[in-house]
Amino acid sequence: MDSRTNPWSFFTKTTIKEGKNYKADWSISGGILSAIAASSLGHAGDITIGKLLGKGTSFTVSSCTRNDPGWEGTAVAIKIPKIRQKEDAQHVARTIHTELQLMAYDPLREDANIVQIMGYRWFPFELYPSIMVAAAHLGTLDEYLRTRGTFVGDDWNECHRLCLDVALALTSVHAEGITHGDVKPQNVLVYYSAGPNDPESIITAQLSDFSHSNFDAGQDDGPSLGTPLFSAPEVLARFYDTSDTSTATKEDLPKSDVWSFGLLAWCLVRCQASYFQDDWLVPPYDRPPRRVPFLQSRQPSFLQSLAAGMMADSEKWIDMPPNLRKAFETLLQGCLESVPRKRFAMSECSKLLDLDR
Repeated sequence: MDSRTNPWSFFTKTTIKEGKNYKADWSISGGILSAIAASSLGHAGDITIGKLLGKGTSFTVSSCTRNDPGWEGTAVAIKIPKIRQKEDAQHVARTIHTELQLMAYDPLREDANIVQIMGYRWFPFELYPSIMVAAAHLGTLDEYLRTRGTFVGDDWNECHRLCLDVALALTSVHAEGITHGDVKPQNVLVYYSAGPNDPESIITAQLSDFSHSNFDAGQDDGPSLGTPLFSAPEVLARFYDTSDTSTATKEDLPKSDVWSFGLLAWCLVRCQASYFQDDWLVPPYDRPPRRVPFLQSRQPSFLQSLAAGMMADSEKWIDMPPNLRKAFETLLQGCLESVPRKRFAMSECSKLLDLDR
């Protein structure tokens, strides 16, 4: 392996030579190395990077082909750290550490509903490694919903299956005391179960991007702010309401994921990439559009707006199987409860969606 890309070279470069905050850098860098070692991830030496798939706060994501022995022609997606200034470096390092730590965690490594890391690549002179995951045949859930068209007839089985896949993933994550922190359609990948060329394939979903995850539901940090439009009311209050003095309990943290999952389920039912409708915005939130302040105001009630949207879309539900419609209605009511303690647990969501039990 190139001496500029091996883990020890990285460790000495970031921690010993360049680390101004020695203790913090040592901890994060050591954690990255430990997670790589624990997960037995292989370093991808020979790769071909393809088209850009997307950009986030901390990474760019591109299609990629692995050409190294044993992986010849394997399609993956590569998440390349995006560090624009020195202030970004520690945040990106923590993000990489969090993702690797979760993927190295044995109870979740083989979970069929959680995306699996396929390897890493340390580019010469880069501070942090890039992460590779299995390429999603059909992209992210928001991309898929934009292109597939409304669910009709037997298509509702697909809608149900995708929602159940995400519910099961979050149930597994919560069972291990982990909060995802950024549940939204963009963080769900859509695959053919047996590959795009297998006529027996069904469309499935896997939860991805654990960069905002909380690995200790007992810590005092509270929930992190993922994507504001998909964040629970108590999360928005924590970050945007200076008068809010409430504190999140150990039990409250996973409930923030439940709220976000309820919004994701609503996106699925509507077959739209976002639940939010700008015609909800009333003065003074309409010009320019101020969505987060509107959500915080709850005037008119956000849940009332959702209920009105559900009624307006009721014709789209008309051919949904009655048992599935009842399950979705109960699910949305139980997830989108403004008081965290009154919300469903993810295990309840999974049971509700398991129509075969």
